[in-house]
Amino acid sequence: MQTRPRLTYKIAEAAQLLGVSQITIRRAIARGLIKPIRAFRTPLISAVELERFVASSGQPSSLQSRRP
Repeated sequence: MQTRPRLTYKIAEAAQLLGVSQITIRRAIARGLIKPIRAFRTPLISAVELERFVASSGQPSSLQSRRP
């Protein structure tokens, strides 16, 4: 059975994907560098937003290969 790619990630999951701490993700959100989805109580970060953030930082993106 084929699994669909994740659309959103929690802060802890996004931090793990990027190889940084949760506080780094929270700081990036506070600075407006990452824009979370706030439809629920838990802020979620879309996969597209993570790709955009990585691309804008000038680092090669390896999120595609790291997605579960």
